[in-house]
Amino acid sequence: KTLTSLIDGATAMIKASIQMKITDDDILAVDAELYNRLIKTLATSMYYDRELSNGYSTGVRIMLTNLRSEIVGATNA
Repeated sequence: KTLTSLIDGATAMIKASIQMKITDDDILAVDAELYNRLIKTLATSMYYDRELSNGYSTGVRIMLTNLRSEIVGATNA
């Protein structure tokens, strides 16, 4: 139950950081591997620090920036 909650929370945070109305299918169509890795990494961070007291880790920020850039590029093409 805890892991499911963390995965759901990580997924929601990622989608909100990219676009408010984006779906999992939209993201998976652009880069499924990066999206899944980002969910795992963010959920792991949240497992050890539920409040993300130091914010997103550097790895999460890099992956999120790359994924956001890929999606914005795909939707603007």
